[in-house]
Amino acid sequence: RAYLRVAGGVGAAAQSDAPRGVGLTELKAAFGGILPSSAIDHLFRALLAEGDTAARPGARVDWPTWVNGLAAVAKLRPGVSFASAGGGRGRVVDEARLGAIWLLFRHAAAAPSATVADLDLLAGDGDVEVGARGGAMDGPALAVCLRCLQRQCCEAGREGIAPDAWEPIVADAMLNGPLSRAAWVRWASDAMPRLGEVLELAVLRGVARMAGDVATPTRCARLAVERWTPHLTGGALPQGAAPGADSESVGLTAPLAWAVSMSLAQPSSGPATDMWRLLYSSAEQGLSLNRFKHHVVGYAGPTLLVVREGSGVVRAALVDEPWKASEAGRFFGGTGCALMTLSPRFHAYPPSGSAHHCASLVAPVQAILGGAAAARVAGAPGESSRAEYVAFGGPRDTYRWQVSEDLAVSKWRRNDDTYASDLSRLMKAGEEVPEVEQARVAAVELWGLGGETADAALVTAKLAMERGRARAGKVNRAAFGESWQDTPDKMIMELGGHNFYSTAIGPPPVRDDAGDAGNSARNAGSGPVGEATQG
Repeated sequence: RAYLRVAGGVGAAAQSDAPRGVGLTELKAAFGGILPSSAIDHLFRALLAEGDTAARPGARVDWPTWVNGLAAVAKLRPGVSFASAGGGRGRVVDEARLGAIWLLFRHAAAAPSATVADLDLLAGDGDVEVGARGGAMDGPALAVCLRCLQRQCCEAGREGIAPDAWEPIVADAMLNGPLSRAAWVRWASDAMPRLGEVLELAVLRGVARMAGDVATPTRCARLAVERWTPHLTGGALPQGAAPGADSESVGLTAPLAWAVSMSLAQPSSGPATDMWRLLYSSAEQGLSLNRFKHHVVGYAGPTLLVVREGSGVVRAALVDEPWKASEAGRFFGGTGCALMTLSPRFHAYPPSGSAHHCASLVAPVQAILGGAAAARVAGAPGESSRAEYVAFGGPRDTYRWQVSEDLAVSKWRRNDDTYASDLSRLMKAGEEVPEVEQARVAAVELWGLGGETADAALVTAKLAMERGRARAGKVNRAAFGESWQDTPDKMIMELGGHNFYSTAIGPPPVRDDAGDAGNSARNAGSGPVGEATQG
């Protein structure tokens, strides 16, 4: 509020003979290049509380309305709890700001589809905004919205993104047709719940421009850093570049990385996590769960696992805790975890309630067991105690997503007791959803999202493991009462033809002046050894 008063003290509004408040001209001058022209019109009409009717010529928004109106659009307010379309037990979402995005970017001449209206009724979200405001979020409007908001999260020189790069996101949102306000809030709260923060960033920048950049708000600067489009680094990738579309890449493009980051909880303190480092890549290390574990265990930060199946479907898992190898049936992770499909449509499946079975990294049971006992410890009945795999959701035996057989096979179930489901949307769209989908894995990548602190922890963990292996490789034979004479190493070397001259065998041969070493040896030998030598 104090900053908005600064905005009111500059320009024509500060002169006593000038009209007070903000007009559409001033609003477009401040927000031009930040929001599209249609969004600025919607914002001005919303502040005037005139709906979609044409603004009166010369109409202005007085300062109290301006302050309170922008706060209603962009300020974080306590979220509301609603049930997800997949039947979740309710989540707290940023409903007000997500609704404001729909209000600003909707297509005023469009209307929600009949299927979307049915889904609204099914979810218990009667959309009063449709009658009051009109319009809907259709595909072109959503593409403009995503391009505009993503531009707020880019440094200079990184804004260029092909228009069709947003197709996986738009395709999923428009699965059932143009979205009402309620349908948009449901979809965005699952797929990209942090879009509201980006809207706040855009509004703060516009207000700063209107105030002549008197003082950039601290929150504006912090949001700008926290919501940067991720920099993808590490492995064979050039710094700041996304993987190419080659046959071994999972296809994590910059728009998809930004969309994933809109689901990622930002830490309340510490460095921003816009630097994503490639920890493991099947293109470099091959499909190997052993190599995967080597590169992930010990990394102290959130991670993103991305798997491209042979059919072209790209799936991902966002894990909010360090990975822990354990027996089957043991899980880790919290409410910051999520499952996703990145292609051909982008959709996120957050935890649908209390998260009990988020993620599991199953390692072999190191015990001397046999028969049924080994199977019971390893997991499913009859499962080998050496089985290794990565799994998400649950409970055991009914994982939502499992990558097994040394990361070679991906198995996906349509629902489970941990993550949300979008069966209602898919069935309304006429799609057949099999109970289980299984496919061969084409490529795997694991990205570390924890920044420099998590990278340093991984290095420390690897050094500790190397020291442990070195200690384990050294055997203190004296502790077992062994001497060199008793070791199998000495026996093997003797069988290989190596002669040892020790006190047990006798002194080494001494050459005489004539160099007859053989005679000296025979003369020095005595007892059985001497006889053997002479023989």
